[in-house]
Amino acid sequence: MKEYLEKISSFGSGERAHQRVREIASFHRIQCSTGLRQAAHHCQQVLESQGINARVISYPFDEKHWYWGQRSFLEWDCKGGWLDLLTEKGRQRLADFDTCATSVMQKSGPCDYSNQPLDIVLMDKGSRKEDYEGVDLQGKLLFLREPFAAYMDWAFTEKGAVGFVTDYLREVPGVRSREDLYDIRNYTSFWWKDWEKEPHIFGFVLTPRQGDALAKLCREMREEGKYPQALCKMDTRLYPGELEVVEAFLPGETEEEVLVLAHLCHPRPSANDNASGCAVAMELLRTLHELMERGELSPLRRGIRVCLVPEFSGTYPYLCQREGELSRIVGAINLDMVGGRQSRGYGPLTLSDQPWSSSPLVTALSDVVLRQVKSQCEVLKEGNMAPLFNSHIGPFVPGSDHMILSDPLVGIPCPMLGQWPDLYYHTSGDTPEQVDPQMLHNSLCIAAGFAYSLANFGEEEAGRTLWRLKGRHGEEMERLGEACLMGEDKTTLGEKARAITQFYVRGCEDAIRLCPAAKEVGLHAEESLRRAMEETLEALGNPPLPEKKAGKVPQRTLKGPIIHLEDMPREDEEKKQAYKAYEEQYRKDCPDAMLFETLLLFAMDGERTLEECVRLAQLEAGTGSQEMAEAFLKILDINLK
Repeated sequence: MKEYLEKISSFGSGERAHQRVREIASFHRIQCSTGLRQAAHHCQQVLESQGINARVISYPFDEKHWYWGQRSFLEWDCKGGWLDLLTEKGRQRLADFDTCATSVMQKSGPCDYSNQPLDIVLMDKGSRKEDYEGVDLQGKLLFLREPFAAYMDWAFTEKGAVGFVTDYLREVPGVRSREDLYDIRNYTSFWWKDWEKEPHIFGFVLTPRQGDALAKLCREMREEGKYPQALCKMDTRLYPGELEVVEAFLPGETEEEVLVLAHLCHPRPSANDNASGCAVAMELLRTLHELMERGELSPLRRGIRVCLVPEFSGTYPYLCQREGELSRIVGAINLDMVGGRQSRGYGPLTLSDQPWSSSPLVTALSDVVLRQVKSQCEVLKEGNMAPLFNSHIGPFVPGSDHMILSDPLVGIPCPMLGQWPDLYYHTSGDTPEQVDPQMLHNSLCIAAGFAYSLANFGEEEAGRTLWRLKGRHGEEMERLGEACLMGEDKTTLGEKARAITQFYVRGCEDAIRLCPAAKEVGLHAEESLRRAMEETLEALGNPPLPEKKAGKVPQRTLKGPIIHLEDMPREDEEKKQAYKAYEEQYRKDCPDAMLFETLLLFAMDGERTLEECVRLAQLEAGTGSQEMAEAFLKILDINLK
């Protein structure tokens, strides 16, 4: 393993990957748009020029097609958009799509007020309709300083506002404040569900500096009974169209394969998020292809397939189309934000683990590769190696495409290699200058090493992975012991110890399945895990197993987690009301609601009762309740038997 990882490191180029970042970042890559299509074809052409078999796959997107639990939406084309403030000294340009793509609200409807000044109304009394009794908003341009969703149900449909400007910027405690990004714009987008019935409005995004100046002007003019005025134009269209996925493949000796995933979407430039992931995936293919062509790497036993997708919206149709072939994919890795310079505001390169309902084999293998890649520099004495970058392995979290693959019904265990926090996440400041070629090289070595190791998973890879499975399980047991010392309930800790051990045993079983020659070592590892669990349970006072109760068993058939819960009722009015009640009663005050919902669905294996599914999700997520789960299921078509 060390030998081929060193060859990958020597041949793979962070500088070449950085050039790919610059190219991809030049496209405006909103999901289902002309800009995304251009970026997809560019990536395909680059790969083919390197001798790699690649294609672009298109899927109908029109608000009518569904791909598992993902509803399609309309294609959007933006040819331009601008906003000018009228001042005593003339026109002052506040937003221009050509110079800053995030200065327009993505998926804005068209408008032309280039010769018809609009009054700008500062909405600083709150976000409720009753806060603006007697205020005329008809035909006005609203100035919003908070998330716009609270205004959608009344300000435009009922009171007739035509659009808005906003200087809202998402702050991250300890990472970034409004003042830190005073000249940066927040990536903001509409997400239309039924364009024909929704208000055809538009929006522009200001920097905090521009917003503070405009707010001051609005207040000064309000004292005189006047409003600031602006001219604007948005040259856009929304229409039934297509969404593209780039697929490239290095064939292996068998039909089995390893999948490497990276999302191609987001507004121009969106360099770290996620031109970086796509660039690393493309350089991974070039590196392995060239090394195998030269005979410096052994041929692949399993093929390696790379997919560059629009986040979530492209992964669902791609997997849906390949539903009959998913069992061929033995594992995957998701590359999402993998090149940010590790300076202020940028966190460690992070691997996220699998949910307990899946298998930790892929996380353990990626950990093995990460440890090798981190041996970069001798410190203090010969042979004492240390890393030159920060890294971390964390628990499973939703939020990117790995959560779809990791669903046990999909059956493709998939860690995410990413980076958090990110100072310029979802802002105009996410430029290629924030991306470090050396970090791209680190990520390339990890991703390519993982893909090649899993593709050629043999006795050496199995042995190292099983060793890490035991080590990681031991760390988990140690954390439970520490939690006990901190006063956490011993019965709960006992439940966690059993669930975690079952999770790691599943990893050992997968190692044996992928490499039957490692059966003896794998069975020994399983026994070691069980002994470690028994020692932990003994230290906890041998808490009893939860009493087995009869109950109804959920029968889930729809593959994939639910990304847009609001779409699931479809035309069912009863379910629509259930969704509204659930949102207000449970989701509103539960920041980890999606995590609990996702883990709850993953726990539904056709054998566990609903109560057992809820308990497993609670133990892993640290939140949720039986009542929340029952309310959640009222929105979905899941039978209880």
